Amino acid sequence: MKTREDNLEIRLREKIKREKSEEFKSKADYLKGRGDFRKGYSYFLDIILLSLSPQKFSDRFKRPLAGASCLSVPVELLDAFGFHPIYLCSGSMSSQQASSSELPVLSCPVIKSCVGNFNFPDSLENACDLIVIPTTCDWKSKLPDMLKEKSGVDSYYGAYSP
Repeated sequence: MKTREDNLEIRLREKIKREKSEEFKSKADYLKGRGDFRKGYSYFLDIILLSLSPQKFSDRFKRPLAGASCLSVPVELLDAFGFHPIYLCSGSMSSQQASSSELPVLSCPVIKSCVGNFNFPDSLENACDLIVIPTTCDWKSKLPDMLKEKSGVDSYYGAYSP
């Protein structure tokens, strides 16, 4: 039987998922409404919106997913190894709420968002077969260990494989 705390946690997760979906859709609508928007950009916006549904995302690309937590990750290498590379959406304001109780207030917003996304079992981050985390800052150096604590997965050289 679910406790009151479990019910609160479930409601909070549903609220955050709803807010994240609204956040993504409002940004996509904003971009589509700009005067310099080109029809060819719709493909990329569709992929971003597809990331809200990890199963549909995986079905579309039919290759193991490799998440990159930074632009410094050479996605060409991930592609060469047979992965479909994706940049993880670690800038979501709504996702930060999911990690607010786990991380210090002054934590990097990108790290807060990334850790928050891992709190959702049906997130794109948890659907990845490999996650590459370059150690480009102190917080990213700590991120593999934080994720290991959440999932029990070992990390090596900044690569994280769920």
